[in-house]
Amino acid sequence: MWRLFKSQASVCDLPSENSSTASIVGGIVSAIFLSVLTVVRLAGKRAVRNWGLDDLIMAISFVLALTVVGLSIYMSYRGMGRHMWDLQDGQVLEVLETLFIATAIYPVLLALVKISIVLLYLGIFPSKGFQIAAWVVVGFIAVSGLAMDLFAVLTCSPIEYAWNKDIKPGHCISEILPSGMGAAVGVIQDVAVVVLPAIQVRKLQMKKRQKVLVMGLFCLGAFGCLAAVARLVSVTENRRIIDPTWQYASMGAWSGIELVIVYTGACLPLMRGFLGLVWPKKFGPTMQERRTDGQPVDHSGASTRPGLTHEMNQLREPPLSHQPGRNDWDQESSDTIGEAAQTSHDYLSRSA
Repeated sequence: MWRLFKSQASVCDLPSENSSTASIVGGIVSAIFLSVLTVVRLAGKRAVRNWGLDDLIMAISFVLALTVVGLSIYMSYRGMGRHMWDLQDGQVLEVLETLFIATAIYPVLLALVKISIVLLYLGIFPSKGFQIAAWVVVGFIAVSGLAMDLFAVLTCSPIEYAWNKDIKPGHCISEILPSGMGAAVGVIQDVAVVVLPAIQVRKLQMKKRQKVLVMGLFCLGAFGCLAAVARLVSVTENRRIIDPTWQYASMGAWSGIELVIVYTGACLPLMRGFLGLVWPKKFGPTMQERRTDGQPVDHSGASTRPGLTHEMNQLREPPLSHQPGRNDWDQESSDTIGEAAQTSHDYLSRSA
């Protein structure tokens, strides 16, 4: 197939285009950004409470994210983002095989990040109805993520036919169906993550503006659905894959954007705790005065969650009648993101 494309390109004078350099730069920037977000998440959580199951899942997600980004950079270096006829013999197979590995990891990676977000909700909102709904969403994300992963891996028979079409006999159900279904399922997952905490945040005793800020910060990762929709549109525009190293590049770019947005949404709510560590004069006192003395807290009547630490349980929201009066919700800030981070951190701390 490669030789056929090569000869056609020579006869028809097909164009030579290259977007691989931009992809490599984007991958390096993404790796640095994801690393910073992970430090913010883990350090910020530690400043408020001990690490829990959600943080373990985020740590695993970080390893998988760096793996996917690393594979993306390698693919771009070897020819992804260029036309098949501009590559050397063997490069196409190498790129497509690497793409297959990244595609197998990606659905599980996104599912883990979203599960971490929902587990953070579980540590904040104690009502039984919410706990049940949250675990249902966790189950849905886990099952659908695993299903999309298996579908992506098993689309072709034999599996190697996914990157080597010279194998005979061999066939694929569809070359773009896994990407399309993955994007569609991702949108549904994101909507579930948005809807889940909305009612609980609405019940909080705070100003409407700050409810919006808290809701926006907690659900920032769900805006990854916009990137998922864009990825779905890109898939529909490439219904027939003729030039895979060029056509898959645009879909991969939207996948990278989706990952960064969802990952940001999982880490940013704990930014206030991180700022308290690196800038204690401005952010430290508020954080420190709200920390508990470390003594066990009785949460009788609250639902238990095996696998979560006791400290994570302390992040639950207490009954509104027992919440101490605070005037922190009245603070104004010219920086909307900064105010939202302050508000979400204060709420996490006061529910400890």
